[in-house]
Amino acid sequence: MNICILAPRFPLPESGGDLLRVNHIAKYLKAKGHRIVLVAYTEGEPRIDLCEGLYDSVYTIRRNPADSLFYSAIFLLRGKPIQCGYYWSKRYLRLLKEVVNREHPDLYVAHLILIMPFVNAVGWLMRFFANCFDKAFCCESPRIAMEGRLSFENATFKSERKHVVWHGR
Repeated sequence: MNICILAPRFPLPESGGDLLRVNHIAKYLKAKGHRIVLVAYTEGEPRIDLCEGLYDSVYTIRRNPADSLFYSAIFLLRGKPIQCGYYWSKRYLRLLKEVVNREHPDLYVAHLILIMPFVNAVGWLMRFFANCFDKAFCCESPRIAMEGRLSFENATFKSERKHVVWHGR
């Protein structure tokens, strides 16, 4: 099977739990004999050489901070998760469509809810698997529960949590 993993960050070198999850999923699928295609945002120069043996094809695009701010505001105004807006990009969507035409994936694995708008935009719901949702937004933060006071940060967290939980259904 040809499987395309969509990641909001380039997973190598591993520098956090989210990147470990992406690579563990890829290793598991690769061990089962599947062909793995990676599509990921980058912040700097990606170490494509580290992908050898794990990912069969790698496609990257640099995340634009100005786009992140703009689309975060748009998603907030539309009542959608801000974190999805932060990672939304028409350039990423174009790259994804190129990958679809070139690689013909049988299944898409989206890492976190951040990638869901791309899945929805191209109608892949029937061939899609989300590996997990952001735990911080699926339960109340103990710090916020303890503070119990109104602040911009608390209001933003509670609003974002509501949107993420609804969007994740």
